[in-house]
Amino acid sequence: MPQPGAPRQRDLLPRFLVAFSFAGAQRELVRRIATGVKERLGGGTVFLDEWFQAVLAGANGNKKLQDIYLKHSTLVVCCVGRDYDDRAWTRIEQEAIGALQMELSETGNPLDPERILPIRVADGGEFFALLNTIAPDAREKSIEETVELILDRLRLVAPQSLPGAQIHAKPAVYLAESTPDLEEDCARLRIFMNELGWSVLPERPYGEDEDFAAALDRDLARCVAFVQLLGPYAWKRGGFDRLQASHAKDRNLKRFMHRSPDIVLKEVKDEAHRAFLEDVDVLSMGFEDLKQYLRKEIDLLDRRRRASASDPHHDGAPPVVRVMIRSTQADALWEKVFQTFYADGSILPYQLRADESFEGKQQEEPCQGFLVVCDEDAMRDGPHSPRDDIDQCRRIQMRVKDATARPPVGLAYWPPPDPSWPRLLRSQAPKMFRIVGDTETHWSAFFDAVLDLARPPRSDQ
Repeated sequence: MPQPGAPRQRDLLPRFLVAFSFAGAQRELVRRIATGVKERLGGGTVFLDEWFQAVLAGANGNKKLQDIYLKHSTLVVCCVGRDYDDRAWTRIEQEAIGALQMELSETGNPLDPERILPIRVADGGEFFALLNTIAPDAREKSIEETVELILDRLRLVAPQSLPGAQIHAKPAVYLAESTPDLEEDCARLRIFMNELGWSVLPERPYGEDEDFAAALDRDLARCVAFVQLLGPYAWKRGGFDRLQASHAKDRNLKRFMHRSPDIVLKEVKDEAHRAFLEDVDVLSMGFEDLKQYLRKEIDLLDRRRRASASDPHHDGAPPVVRVMIRSTQADALWEKVFQTFYADGSILPYQLRADESFEGKQQEEPCQGFLVVCDEDAMRDGPHSPRDDIDQCRRIQMRVKDATARPPVGLAYWPPPDPSWPRLLRSQAPKMFRIVGDTETHWSAFFDAVLDLARPPRSDQ
């Protein structure tokens, strides 16, 4: 019977977000990866045996190790190699991981089996080969890339454990299997999307013995968009071109299906395939134009995703930005601003009249952002100076006690050249963005801040 005040086993074994199982011969590489994961997740969230010697020391060390992998870890990273199969301790760990894999395969949740992530750290190793599992090779990646791979898997299986990372996680895009004549373009498109920071699924071609529909639905569930390259010929392997597009449509996933403008539809002999090429979601444009179109559209989808994720009570309505124009050419500037918001498509702009103010409108109906737009007229003190508007925005922000809930402020100067910001500003509001008219990246930062707020009005604000 335990003595009063003695620690119980459940106290000694905390819940880990990530646990590493590996052979000692690969300790140096695994330690570097685990350290990178710990730096991103925080101390006490990642299990590496050498970091928890006080927990493992003493009797029943093998039982404690098995419990960590089987009962106390959200994601188990198995570091595969020849030594992983040959060592007594790793065989003990394999027993627990094998039992966990069997348990997770029977839950009915298609994401549960993904809680075991094998990565290759050395040649050889039969344990996961017997389970028909492909292990990404950490030796072919940078430490940062391997860390991101592990975090991506953690976001997939347990997004609630990483609320901040879930909101800001890079988007996943499904790139459909294509006919052999388009494989080179598919590879180029995958590289392009990876360079933009997007995760591209599937990570590997589906095997001949896999349930294609089940694997497809599992990956589509992780994605914000579906991208498909279509050629003049139907994909004969099981009609997978139409199957993939159909499943994406059934999931209400935004589809970007592309055919080359060089394809002459009337020359496509297969009537079913010709009808497929005429689908309303099929884009006919050059390949380079497609890349730029996807860059813009998928970024917009991801912004909306993050806006929704930032508040579980978000009702899906787009956020509102109130706009004050400070210029003798107000109509011309408003047209430019309106077109910028329209091109983005995720935020509604509202132009204030001459008799309206930010403070007055905010009392009637809170918005998610403020924007003051000015030109050379605003450089001089007088009726077109934006200084009073910025002061109003600062006062509105400071009344919100939670700094993260303060609506962002944008000060846009149009047209370039770059303005003298000190001449425009008497004081600067918190969460303020300085925007130079036609510079897209400057607008993007402001729009992102608005969308990250993107919450309905609260009674306490």
